[in-house]
Amino acid sequence: MFRFALKPLNEVQLWGEPGDQSLHWYALTDGYYFIEAGTERILWYSETACRAQGWEFPPTPHGFEWAASYHLCRLFEDVAQVVPAVLEPVPDDVAQILDNAEDHRKYDDFVNNWDWQDDTEDGLLWVSQRTIDTAYLRAGPWVTFWRTGDTIRVRCDNRLNLLDGVQIWSAELVEHELPVDDFLASLHEFGDSLLQAMDKRVQEAEGGWSLPNVRLDATELRRDHTARIAQWKNTFSCHQKTDWDVVRRSWRG
Repeated sequence: MFRFALKPLNEVQLWGEPGDQSLHWYALTDGYYFIEAGTERILWYSETACRAQGWEFPPTPHGFEWAASYHLCRLFEDVAQVVPAVLEPVPDDVAQILDNAEDHRKYDDFVNNWDWQDDTEDGLLWVSQRTIDTAYLRAGPWVTFWRTGDTIRVRCDNRLNLLDGVQIWSAELVEHELPVDDFLASLHEFGDSLLQAMDKRVQEAEGGWSLPNVRLDATELRRDHTARIAQWKNTFSCHQKTDWDVVRRSWRG
């Protein structure tokens, strides 16, 4: 479900100015990625729209021609942050707020226009706790995951998410469902694969850095990598416990 490819080391974007450039764990995750949701792709650009915008895309690995390009660490951290909430089942009467994209949008508008001085604030955040915000991308979409029973639902609504009035994503609206077990398998595949790929980069740095005139602290890199492993493991040991009565009171006023 979470597809990615790291850029070769000689294509990774360096940090700093010429003559004072460096790399670290976050920067070394520079790559391409998208989310496969059934027959649709989230974070996959429209070739037609991008060419019309005059965007130049450098050569990419096969299968990632129009995928988002950024540091995988950002997606890794965002996914890790929402997983405990996503795995918590949402009661049916609350989940109906998101039954369709139009109702979902109305609820988002309701929350965005709320008086945040009110003490019901916590009850309004349950959707955002299950949403990945990719605002770091051009016209970056919001992707919401939530659980009803043993099913994970996924929605990404780009219909009003335009860049200069143009839809740049290949899918205007993505709605997908999959079993919780399949979602968990996809999560583990994504996190474990990324961490394994990054471990190879850490080992390469420890064996002698191959990019001249680029600073990199191999000891710090290994320390950071170990922390990321712990972060990923902790993701699945944390359990969200939402007070759904508070949510109901906030929503219904």
